[in-house]
Amino acid sequence: MNSLFLNSTHIKSTMTRARAAHLLLLLALSLHLLAAPVTAQRPSSSLPTATPIDSSAEVQAKGEPDEGAKTAMAWFELSLELVTETPGFSPPVASRAFGYLGVTLYETVQPGMENHRSLAGQLNQLYRLPRTYDWAEYHWPTAANAALASVMRMLFPTAAEKHQQAIDALEQHFAERYQAEVEATTYRRSVAWGLTMADAIYTWSLGDGGHEGYLHNFTDDYVAPVGEGLWVPTPPEYSAALLPYWGKNRPFALVSGDAACPSALPPARS
Repeated sequence: MNSLFLNSTHIKSTMTRARAAHLLLLLALSLHLLAAPVTAQRPSSSLPTATPIDSSAEVQAKGEPDEGAKTAMAWFELSLELVTETPGFSPPVASRAFGYLGVTLYETVQPGMENHRSLAGQLNQLYRLPRTYDWAEYHWPTAANAALASVMRMLFPTAAEKHQQAIDALEQHFAERYQAEVEATTYRRSVAWGLTMADAIYTWSLGDGGHEGYLHNFTDDYVAPVGEGLWVPTPPEYSAALLPYWGKNRPFALVSGDAACPSALPPARS
C-alpha cells in the first residue's frame, strides 16, 4: 500500500543506517561554523566586540565544542529525530531539509566569521540575502538558535505535536541561557537577525520544486520506462516509484540534476 506515511520498517532501516553518517557531517559543519570567534566583521577594529562563550584555552585544548557549537549540534540532533518520525519524510525529502537547515545555519553566523563568504550569488537562484549592520553587536549562538528553530518549524509543519513541543523546548532552553548572559539589546537584535535569515532561506526553498515533497512521494501520472536494467517495483510491497520527478528539482550548485549522473561504463577490454 502506497501510504504517505513512509515510516515503514524499510524506510526506517534505511534512515537508521544513514543516521550516523548524516550526524557526523552535520556535526562537523556545526563545529566549524560556531567554534569560530563570535565577533561581527567590522570596518573598524576600534569598536567593542562580543566575547566568545566557553572558548577558553582549556576547553579548546580538550577538543570539546563551545556553547555555540553545542547549540547547532542539538538542533541537528533533533532534525535527525524529526526526519525518521515525521510522515512523508522519505530519504530525498529528508536530505532536502538537511540542506536548507545547513544553509540557514551558515548564512546566519557567516557575518561573524572572518574570511568566510556568503553563499548568495553562488547557489542557484540565491541572488541576494539580508545583511547585518556593520556597527551592531550580535551574539551568534542566539541568532543560530532563533534561525534554526524558525526554519525547522517551516520545514516540518506536519511534525507530531510532541516534536513541535520539542522544537519549542529546545529553543527556550538556549534562549533562557543566552538571555542571562547577553546584553538585552544585543540579544533582541540577534534573535531578529536569525528570524530574518530563516525567512529568507525558506523563501528561497519554495522555488526548488521540492516544496511539500512529504505530501507527494508518489504520483499517479508517472509511467516508468521499460527495458533491461531499468527500475521496476520490487517486493515485498511493490511500491510505485518514489518521487520520480525529484531529479527535475533545482540543485544547490549544479546546473541540473543530470550533471551528477556518471557517464556510461567504458567498453570491456580483454
